[in-house]
Amino acid sequence: PLSAAGAACHADLLVNGINFAAIPVQVQQQAGQDVARTIATETGEATSDVATSVRAGTYNPAWSPSANRPPADVFVASVVENCASAEMVLGVFRGPQMQAAVVSALSRALANTNAITGDIKVIGAAVTPGAPSAAPGEVAGEGGSSSTILAAPRRYPRPLGGGMQLAKDRRKAQRAAATVRRGGGL
Repeated sequence: PLSAAGAACHADLLVNGINFAAIPVQVQQQAGQDVARTIATETGEATSDVATSVRAGTYNPAWSPSANRPPADVFVASVVENCASAEMVLGVFRGPQMQAAVVSALSRALANTNAITGDIKVIGAAVTPGAPSAAPGEVAGEGGSSSTILAAPRRYPRPLGGGMQLAKDRRKAQRAAATVRRGGGL
């Protein structure tokens, strides 16, 4: 796995069909809580182990891959604590069941606003191993991680190469996790 047991993952979604500027702050918070509950249910995590914030699509946190990122209306930033495997979380995030559940949660949260501009659709997902207890608005460690796994629609090239690159990234993530267990930083 790309994450050590007990470590956290940054798990982010890119979403279209929403005018972020039309979402009141209170509704942004409620939408984040609703999506966090959905993520917890879909990943099998405790609700207390998932924190999510809904941000403008231009949000560019250091942990998230920006190369080849498609333009999005909304960036849903999440931290999943006790992330045993970034690959597993990415698999769930890419799945149609999770994406439909997130779209449903956002639709319900935004129903009484003018923020919905069309069909709400998840257009990309990225999962990055990160430091435990990092809030979605905070950067865990220094800069991004080369062990990021990115999923985007097929028309967008994936930043990772074939299996060799993934194997190198996995080894790097395992070394970083070992460093954290020994008391070092990322």
